Amino acid sequence: MLERKISDGLLTLGTNAGSRLIRDLRQAQSTILVVSPYVSEGYLDLLIERQAEGVHVILLTTTDFEGKNNSLDYYRKLITQTEHTDKAKLKWFKNTTRVFFALMFIAFILAGTGTYIEQYELLHALWLAPVLLLVREQGISKIKVYSYTYDTRIHVNILVSPYTERITQNQYFVHSKIYMIDGKIAYLGSLNFTLSGQKYNYESCIRVDDPALVADIESELSAFDEDPDVFFRRIESVGKEIFFERLN
Repeated sequence: MLERKISDGLLTLGTNAGSRLIRDLRQAQSTILVVSPYVSEGYLDLLIERQAEGVHVILLTTTDFEGKNNSLDYYRKLITQTEHTDKAKLKWFKNTTRVFFALMFIAFILAGTGTYIEQYELLHALWLAPVLLLVREQGISKIKVYSYTYDTRIHVNILVSPYTERITQNQYFVHSKIYMIDGKIAYLGSLNFTLSGQKYNYESCIRVDDPALVADIESELSAFDEDPDVFFRRIESVGKEIFFERLN
């Protein structure tokens, strides 16, 4: 826990409390760090835009928005999927599949044209089809031709909220709303990084630029990585839930 006296700062109280914050985020030169349980898609776009402009962006949010109407769209904006193809396995898979279908075709032709005159020979031909299907299911179809990796458009840590998934008894909810800009400015208050929080709700925030205090806040936030009661959602597991992965 961090406790510090603040001798100087700019207090904002009321609606549209985030107007100065948004201006500072747009003018950031090197780094942006956002801590907010909720993030609107529009403000996520702003963070992605600033990252593309060369600003290093870090987002610390929670899973509390999961299950809401736009959660999949939110994740699809944040996470990217890359498909990798094993060309040698793909070639082997295609050639083996051709052989499989050729054998299937021959088996049905032999059974249907009466080439097998004796009854037991006909049954042997008919049994060939399911045997081939089983071989393909157990062998060819399990060959992993395609693999997938997942990344994020900005650096993001998604904390597991105890309101969506309780992992330990001591697990707590990260409810803070903190915004750090260029390691020089910090905003602390009640406003989420959402349109309602930044503009329409009656919110409060204080802007500070004391170098020592800003450094202390950054140090406090970095401790999340080593906190045993904080759990993060793995980006790969989220990616596998929202993107299609073909088997072969």
